[in-house]
Amino acid sequence: MGIALTDDHRELSGVARAFLTSQKVRWAARASLDAAGDARPPFWQNLAELGWLGLHIDERHGGSGYGLSELVVVIEELGRAVAPGLFVPTVIASAVVAKEGTDDQRARLLPALIDGTLTAGVGLDSQVQVTDGVADGEAGIVLGAGLAELLLVAAGDDVLVLERGRKGVSVDVPENFDPTRRSGRVRLDNVRVTTDDILLGAYESALARARTLLAAEAVGGAADAWTAPWPMPRCDSNSAVPSPRFKR
Repeated sequence: MGIALTDDHRELSGVARAFLTSQKVRWAARASLDAAGDARPPFWQNLAELGWLGLHIDERHGGSGYGLSELVVVIEELGRAVAPGLFVPTVIASAVVAKEGTDDQRARLLPALIDGTLTAGVGLDSQVQVTDGVADGEAGIVLGAGLAELLLVAAGDDVLVLERGRKGVSVDVPENFDPTRRSGRVRLDNVRVTTDDILLGAYESALARARTLLAAEAVGGAADAWTAPWPMPRCDSNSAVPSPRFKR
């Protein structure tokens, strides 16, 4: 049983699955295993044109005007297809900005997050502190840091929104076990921040949204693993115990 609960959700799930199949998303994930570096997946622009990156964003901010319940249906299918790329951290970022940002922050950040020209990474297990307008500390592991242009990192009860190239921001991306969405360690050293860079009191909201959306992706991955066809183990003739050798 999937996340979709209503007829509209089930229809959306079917549309998403058909699109991801047509775009050969699973093959793109396999190709990323041998890729030398990070790149946006080939279906990224098509995905953006469908409006999925702004599915949960109010129409007055350029989104489709639905909500997280529709977004999680799409993310479940992305998880089922093992879709590479930064869809999930990018929509986490836009969801947090839409909920907790000022009007100026929404106007500055949401259009590019929605149309796919800006990708985001998210790190909420952070030791960053801000003192007198200066941010310092380890931001920990940032999901999607390998490719992200915008970084959301926790700083106490707040969340900082920083460009990857900001002076004092360093990103270390080691070899990842999962190359479909490379994460990395981010450190801030004497990074100047203003009120435009801070989502005040947004940490708990960001954590809740991140948990919800990442859980939806995990549901899709688990569902695919559970239903995928696997070769049946061959039992030894004198035992009901499956042999370690498998039929192919």
